Amino acid sequence: MDWSAPQDPRTPKTSTSEAVLEGALTGAGAGWRDEVYGASKASGLPEWMGGFRAPFGAARLAAEHFSREPGEATKTYDEAVARIRERQRNAAEDHPIAYNASQIGGSFLPASKIVKGVGTGATLAGAVVRSAAAGGIIGGITGAGDANGDLTDRAIGAAEGAPVGVVLGGAAPVVGHAVGKGISAVMNREGTAGTAAGKVLNALERDGVTPANLQSRLDAIGPQAMIADVGPNAMQQAAVIAASPGAGQQTIRAAIEARNAGASGRVTNAVNGVMGGPVNYGQIESSIIQRRSNAARPLYDQAYQIPLPPIPEVQEVLNTPTGRAAAARAARLSRDEGIPFDPNSVRGVDLIKRTLDDVVSMGQRTGRNNEARIIANLRDRLVSAVDNQVPEYAMARDAYAGESAIRDALQAGRNLFSDSLSPQQIGDQLVGMTAGERDAFLQGARAQIQTIMGTARNDSSRVRQLLQKGFNQEKLEMVLGPQAANDLMRQVGFETTAANTSHRVIGNSETAARVAGREDLTPGSSGLGIRDSFAAGGMMGAARGVGLKLMDRAIEAVQTGRQRAIEGAMADILTLQGPDRQRAIDAVIRAAQQRDRSGTLARQVRNLASGAALSGSAPYDRPVGAAALDLIGAQ
Repeated sequence: MDWSAPQDPRTPKTSTSEAVLEGALTGAGAGWRDEVYGASKASGLPEWMGGFRAPFGAARLAAEHFSREPGEATKTYDEAVARIRERQRNAAEDHPIAYNASQIGGSFLPASKIVKGVGTGATLAGAVVRSAAAGGIIGGITGAGDANGDLTDRAIGAAEGAPVGVVLGGAAPVVGHAVGKGISAVMNREGTAGTAAGKVLNALERDGVTPANLQSRLDAIGPQAMIADVGPNAMQQAAVIAASPGAGQQTIRAAIEARNAGASGRVTNAVNGVMGGPVNYGQIESSIIQRRSNAARPLYDQAYQIPLPPIPEVQEVLNTPTGRAAAARAARLSRDEGIPFDPNSVRGVDLIKRTLDDVVSMGQRTGRNNEARIIANLRDRLVSAVDNQVPEYAMARDAYAGESAIRDALQAGRNLFSDSLSPQQIGDQLVGMTAGERDAFLQGARAQIQTIMGTARNDSSRVRQLLQKGFNQEKLEMVLGPQAANDLMRQVGFETTAANTSHRVIGNSETAARVAGREDLTPGSSGLGIRDSFAAGGMMGAARGVGLKLMDRAIEAVQTGRQRAIEGAMADILTLQGPDRQRAIDAVIRAAQQRDRSGTLARQVRNLASGAALSGSAPYDRPVGAAALDLIGAQ
């Protein structure tokens, strides 16, 4: 113990404001404050020019040095440097906190210039490399400036300062990034909804979907599309939630099952929109025939009144065995109706043509295709010859296709999707059809789809498989036109996407859901462990065990509750449809904007931390630099 009387404290030689000013100037000079001041004084120029005099003073000092005749400039320099160093020591002793703090603050000026030149780096790794380089530069400059000796001493000072700057500069971005992330997380926290949207955004980014093109991706799928449809990662999120107990599971399953239930109606509406409403195949023949008959009757009456001149082609057909048989049958039917039969009249030829229609139709139905083809050629030659002489007959036939032709067109329509018929064959059929036959053909195709939907267990699935099979889309384009066919196939494509989502999300998740349910029902290690705790520590041990177990349960309950709340919000975002889907899109966009703000703030804090570290990276205390050199094994 020193029992002597305390001595009076040292009388300060500088004020606080003077210490602050001196510290700031010292920091701004990066350790070269005294040399710059001395060179400015040595210039001999007016005081009002300040530090701009330093280059002139340095030139005078260099001239005296190389002339080996130190003069007035050298004397003035030495006195000025000694005066500034004395002022720095006094400021550091009288007001150490103010002096050192302002010195670090002043160091921001050179540090910022060096950081600007080196760059901050867009990524964290880039920032670490660039900040370490900048730290090494400013550390070396400041270390050399603080070394008050010859060039060797200053080189040692630079070697001592550089590694300290490298270490501090490299560590600063990491610390700043972590701090920035923490600050941004607190400032931008949006609770459960924001967390849920951020997780969905992560999945979308892995699927290559950005918030900017999310709307267009959904529109391309269809108006009933969900965000869960846009990619495998979003779909996987929905599958995981669907397999986990909680409100999210119910939301996912209810939305997908409801959409599945409407698949049949959507396909039916799409088919009706381009092919007409449901048809009664048993009644369609008579309705079409009656409609065409009413429209064509006046035209036939007019054509029957026109005399038919002798036509060699007609006689050639009637002289064939099939022609004579058809004429005989037509005459018998005409007499049954009480109407005289004249094979050389338009009416007589028309009756023969209709008889040949029946023969062709019967041959096609019974599989005698070659016979049907030959007789059809005879019929076509007969009709073509009369059409050339009596155009009114061609107009009447176009307005009214006979019963057999209507039946043929209906049957051909029902065979539209047959694998044995190529698009070329369909095209050939359509070219030779009248307007009435085309109408019947389309109705036959519609009736076939109706039959499939009425008998299939999963009718929408069967129709999807039918229309997407082989050349069926190309056939549809030939029958309906490109636009109508594309509209129908777009809906069919959506149903395929929806079915795939359903299979991936609630089909494959059944096993996982059963496992999760079994874990809820099976007793596990959820007991309080009282026996083991008692055996280890008696009554106090048992009490501590109970307390810890209860605390673990409480923490687990909070975590589980929050996780299930997040999954519930994610389920809404993943499955909203129709007009409500926009709310899900907006939530994803907000999450992306928040992430951008968070990243910007983190980068700003990171850069600020880098600047602060660099401004203080110079080894103002020489032992610190020496210790850094020893640490890396340098001499």
